[in-house]
Amino acid sequence: MNDSKTEIKQKSLRIVSPKLYNYIIQELEDKHNIHSYDIQIDASIMDEGMEITIRFGETFSNKESKFFPHKEIAEISDDIREFVAKTGEACTEVLIDDYFKIYAP
Repeated sequence: MNDSKTEIKQKSLRIVSPKLYNYIIQELEDKHNIHSYDIQIDASIMDEGMEITIRFGETFSNKESKFFPHKEIAEISDDIREFVAKTGEACTEVLIDDYFKIYAP
């Protein structure tokens, strides 16, 4: 059964929450040297909050996702900061692995 009321569409976080998008991009760039073109950030909006999905790696096939209540998003909580740091570390590893796969003899 495909009920359109239960479908949750992902939208670009840049449109949904520019403040959070800019925070994530700035943190990843400053602390992990990951640029906005290295990742895709989407949000699935729900009544209680948003699920943030960050995709990275070649063809953006790797992802980290987590749900945050609206209050945590408005305040950019410590939970969001931890999620961004963890995702930055995972993304760095994947980007390095992808680089060596491309340039390895």
